[in-house]
Amino acid sequence: MPTITICFFDDPGLMQVALDATLRILNPNKGSVATKRSENLIAFQQRGVLSADYDFSFSDDIRIDQLAEFGDLISRKIWGERVKQLETVIKERTKARKKNKALPKLPEIPPEIQLERIIHKVAEFWQLSEDSSQIRDIQRINEKLKELKLKGNSGGVPYEWYFLAAKFLEKNPGIEDLRETCRDMITYITQLTQPVIAKYQISDGWDDVRDWVSKVVMLPGQSQESSTAEQVNVFLQELAYYNAAKKTGSGTTDDLLHLPFALLSQ
Repeated sequence: MPTITICFFDDPGLMQVALDATLRILNPNKGSVATKRSENLIAFQQRGVLSADYDFSFSDDIRIDQLAEFGDLISRKIWGERVKQLETVIKERTKARKKNKALPKLPEIPPEIQLERIIHKVAEFWQLSEDSSQIRDIQRINEKLKELKLKGNSGGVPYEWYFLAAKFLEKNPGIEDLRETCRDMITYITQLTQPVIAKYQISDGWDDVRDWVSKVVMLPGQSQESSTAEQVNVFLQELAYYNAAKKTGSGTTDDLLHLPFALLSQ
């Protein structure tokens, strides 16, 4: 059974939800892990994985955690998933053009907004471009470990975002509430990415719902195109679907719309 995620937000809206969740979970009463992240970066440095010329020292500060985890969330999770979607659309169009040359070729995703580049654009936005070389080296930790034939990995921890967050707060020590800073980041990333997204035709995941509504739901003021008998048949069919779904008790399919997908919560 295919699996889809029903999205209730566009990317900027989802980023705002991510911001609210980040600040709620990583509140001032939550312990910071920034020092631990710093110690791990220094450990990589001592093993020759990171340059000895860099300073990766920073202390516990929940603001670092907030900014780092939010940055990772909107870049790797939200924009990263969008990039995968765009790459799929591009791949499918390339395949379709082999059979139909009349179809226009879709543009590639610009290098400057590829997943690994977003953090560098944010660094530039924060006037911290001088830290891009350190960020780039942190992004290559796993690759460098393999080159040096050393054991270990970064464990999926967004060390680059912790480093950048620490540098930002070092430069802007008076910012206590990061909400506006993060909102500015959302606006900036949206300005970078939305013009690109607009070049592609992407389903928002609601096509099955729209089709079901058009066939089943009669809204106020809507003209009646089908006969009463046809409407009764549709009603009885939907009722049968609903009762059958309730009997199975699977809990993973949509009982009302009986869509051919498993639904995942956003």
